[in-house]
Amino acid sequence: MAGSLKWFEYTTDSGDVFGVFMDESNGEAMSNPDWTDASDGVYKLPSNVRPRKARYTSSGGQRAANIIVCDPDANITTLPATIDFAIPGDATPVVLTLREITGERIVLIPRADDTGLNDGDGT
Repeated sequence: MAGSLKWFEYTTDSGDVFGVFMDESNGEAMSNPDWTDASDGVYKLPSNVRPRKARYTSSGGQRAANIIVCDPDANITTLPATIDFAIPGDATPVVLTLREITGERIVLIPRADDTGLNDGDGT
């Protein structure tokens, strides 16, 4: 669903609030909350946080969409079972069906030790 982009309010599994910039129609399809002047967060989602996503595919597998889900409590019963996927130049949208939900991942946590190579110091 290509179109307008806008900021949404993403809440991490630990309760921190960040902004995510994404396709407006995709974000609204997931009922993601709009970013407002009253939003609690002040930063965009850090690059070491991989947001939770819902994967939608067409019946034949030709079309797919991986859409960020901002609500940490979202699950298969709260997300839409299907969404309409607009194709530029085609009057009839393709119906995509929810196939899987991927949870949030933290991919790098800073550590106090080094890589262990011999560089002449103790840390």
